[in-house]
Amino acid sequence: TPRNPPHQTHTLPLSTMQQHGPEDKSCWFSGTQYLSNTLTIAVLGASGDLAKKKTFPSLFSLFNLGYIPETALILGYARSDLSDADLRERIKPFLPDEPKRDKFLERVVYVKGAYDSEEDFGQLDARMAGYESGAKDEGGECDVANRLFYFALPPSVFASAARAVSATCQTNNGWKRVIFEKPFGHSLKSFRKLVDDIDSTFSES
Repeated sequence: TPRNPPHQTHTLPLSTMQQHGPEDKSCWFSGTQYLSNTLTIAVLGASGDLAKKKTFPSLFSLFNLGYIPETALILGYARSDLSDADLRERIKPFLPDEPKRDKFLERVVYVKGAYDSEEDFGQLDARMAGYESGAKDEGGECDVANRLFYFALPPSVFASAARAVSATCQTNNGWKRVIFEKPFGHSLKSFRKLVDDIDSTFSES
C-alpha cells in the first residue's frame, strides 16, 4: 500500500532568521502563524542526557530568536522523580547565559510518568489543558491551541509512547505535531517496524 507523501516544509537559512526575526513578515516561512496562538511543547525523555544537552538548548535557541512564543509552556516528561525546579537546574548549565535564559526556564515545568501508561500521559494532557484554559481566561489569542511532542527517547519505547500520546493528548482546536529523535531503529528491518507502528498511530495530515 503506498504511503502518504511526507509534509512539504519550507525553511530559511538560520542567518536570515537571525537577521530579520519572525516579526519581519518578509522572511516568514510556512507555519510561523502559530506564534500568535497558544503553544505547548512536551519533551518526552526530559531527564536524559540528550534532552539536557541538545533538545532544551535547541528550544532555547528558537525561543531566543523569537520562533517560540514567550508565552509557550514547555513540559518535560520522564520517569525520574523530579520537581519543576529540579528539571530547571539540570538544564540551566547547558543554556547560554543570555538575557532570555531565566524567562525561558520559567516556562519549563515537569510531569513524571511512564512511557507506556495512558493514565500518566493523561496527567500530561491535564497539565497542557490547564495551561491552555488559563491562557484563554487571560484574554490571549487562544482560539487555537497547538501541541508539539518531541520524543527524546530510545527507539524501544517510541511505539508505546506514541500510542499513549495518541490516546490521551489529542487537541481539537489546533495542530498536533510529533518529532522523533534519531537513531530511528538499528537496522532496515527495525526501521520499517517502527515506521509501521508509528503510521498505525499517527497520520500525516
